[in-house]
Amino acid sequence: MSLLSAISSLTADDELAFLFSRKTSSMPMPTLANGPELRAYISLQLIGLIGCLVIFVTGFFSESALRHTAWFSFMFSWVLSTLSYLLLFISGRLENAPFGLCLIQSALMYAAPTLTAATTLAFVTQIFFKLHNSLGPRERGGRLIWLMLVGPYVLHATIATETIIIGLEDDNTLYQSGMGGYCYLKNAVPSQTSTVTVMVLMIPTVVLGAWTCVLLTRNWSSKKLVNYPVSTTIRVLVFSALSMIANTITIMYMSAKGRSHRPYVVVSLIPIAAILAFGTQKDIIS
Repeated sequence: MSLLSAISSLTADDELAFLFSRKTSSMPMPTLANGPELRAYISLQLIGLIGCLVIFVTGFFSESALRHTAWFSFMFSWVLSTLSYLLLFISGRLENAPFGLCLIQSALMYAAPTLTAATTLAFVTQIFFKLHNSLGPRERGGRLIWLMLVGPYVLHATIATETIIIGLEDDNTLYQSGMGGYCYLKNAVPSQTSTVTVMVLMIPTVVLGAWTCVLLTRNWSSKKLVNYPVSTTIRVLVFSALSMIANTITIMYMSAKGRSHRPYVVVSLIPIAAILAFGTQKDIIS
């Protein structure tokens, strides 16, 4: 009988007590729970969380730093991503995390890359249409951009829900890493779903990024771009390129035989790149 069937007969309070008192399996790993990889992982994610949160709040309350909704969605997605990776640390359960907490953390962690990849695509799309509309005779892309603002969170919820269902149906598939910083499923479906989704989202991001570069290069001296935020566009494109490189490295590691902590350390560098790209603009730091 699956864990999902076992808890279906319990009351709501009993279900919570059962899930959060149940122990999670721990695989023997060469890296200890206080090792250098864990310290790097937590430190980088903490810097990313604090930095992205400060930038988001500054942009929200600043009267001079006017930003599109796609920008706020993008920054918020990185706040949510870093929180997902830090959940065990924040809860103080880097070792022997209860089943319920571990399952929630793994669900959020598998869903996070699709969320940030989708909000990056939405941001790049908004930048592309802003440039295209500055050069063209009429406004385009408004409805598409608003649709893309909702889509990332639908994807996030879908993959998180899928992970939770798989974990409840087979409780033996959920493990806490030997490093201690995160939980994962031995069942490859959530990881594969997240990986494929990110790869699919990377394709239009690359195409629109390249198209934006071409338009910007061809019209560099155009009077129509006098009030266009060229520096912001360059920052978005550079960050998108770095993000795609990091995601590619992560996918390569996760596709290799054996389980390594390195991809999670690499992923921790991406929100810091976001801080450097969007937290150093004059209207944000002034």
